[in-house]
Amino acid sequence: MSVLEFRNIGFSYNRERTVLKDINLRVEQGDYLIVLGPNGGGKSTFLKLLVGLLKPTKGQVFLFDQDKKSQLKRVGYLPQHTNVNPHFPISVQDVVVMGRLRNGGQYWFTRKQDRAHACEMLDSVGLVDFRDRRIGDLSGGQRQRVLIARALMTDPELLVLDEPTASIDAAAKSAFYELLEKLNQSVTIIMVSHDLSIIPSGVKSVACVNQTLHYHNAPQITEEMLIMTYGCTSTGNCPVELVAHGVPHRVLSPHHKDH
Repeated sequence: MSVLEFRNIGFSYNRERTVLKDINLRVEQGDYLIVLGPNGGGKSTFLKLLVGLLKPTKGQVFLFDQDKKSQLKRVGYLPQHTNVNPHFPISVQDVVVMGRLRNGGQYWFTRKQDRAHACEMLDSVGLVDFRDRRIGDLSGGQRQRVLIARALMTDPELLVLDEPTASIDAAAKSAFYELLEKLNQSVTIIMVSHDLSIIPSGVKSVACVNQTLHYHNAPQITEEMLIMTYGCTSTGNCPVELVAHGVPHRVLSPHHKDH
């Protein structure tokens, strides 16, 4: 089953500056897609179109083979910038329970089953023993895990993440990517990153976005993708040795003239 389909998507701000054009993409259930591209290339706009924060200027977005709006409740979203203030005296468990408010929660009062479910989600990210701590007492990597748990509160079938490791250190990134690989056993994942140096272990497909989108159904970046997205080749100023979990490995697939 398709969990996401972009059909001929285009987007412009004020119909003057074109951000995305002619985007066609189909993501199948169980995929783990990483979306790469330069800053300002349209990656975050791509995600905002996916989760309904923006409407396309052209084309249609489908979720689970149906109208996007009716299916957004099946999507968990972790934006690049969250509204959680680490200095606010709120517990880890309460931050996670806030995930219930996104899809139909009307009151700040929580049900006993909501708090129990929050503990289950914290357990899934390895932080259930931290549930009574203040969010500000956690490290950056731990806070990102809490926000993942919050996004999982609605039991989504698709998890969407915008630059989730931008503010955490290398060790925390490695642990975070291991968590995503584990979650992908039951949830489809789409993650945006500007960091071309890292293709996390477990990633199944790659898309490069810079106004247009170039997709490869494997955890590799083709030379064509580098040329079209970054304007360079493997013999130029682009990196061809990428890194996963701190260990360099070649993910640039061989170039064949007949492709």
